[in-house]
Amino acid sequence: MAAPQHPHGTATIDELQHWVADRIDEANAVIGVQQWRMLLDHTEGWPADADRIFERSFLPRCAEERDGEIAGHVQIHLVGEVSDADPRSLAEQLRSSWHAAGWLTAQISDAYFRADREDGSRLIVEGSVRPGGNRLVLIVQSACTSDGSLLDHLGQGLPALG
Repeated sequence: MAAPQHPHGTATIDELQHWVADRIDEANAVIGVQQWRMLLDHTEGWPADADRIFERSFLPRCAEERDGEIAGHVQIHLVGEVSDADPRSLAEQLRSSWHAAGWLTAQISDAYFRADREDGSRLIVEGSVRPGGNRLVLIVQSACTSDGSLLDHLGQGLPALG
């Protein structure tokens, strides 16, 4: 008997969190932001508080649910202060590196770039010049998973798959 087909990936939440962390580390290697903070709560810093950021981040449901499977992805929103650098130039450098790595990239506005892959993973960077300091916003979204660890992470248990 063939194994059941999962319309979404079957990576565990831990595997997706590692994937997201790797994308953030890659962004740091390209643009050199030394300190990222959780977007809505600037007390949590990356990478020192990475575990806490993952704990406090939500696991959005995927837009498409097929065959009654519940699926979600890991998504992290970070902000980095770049007072001595042009955030628009840094955003473009990051977009260029994503494009070179095979991502489908798009420029949404002046310094707002998005990169997508067929598996549903997405990277977003936006650079902005503000009176209080220049900054970058980085959003990293993993591919979807229907692995039971998603529901375990949410405390709902694993439903029977039919």
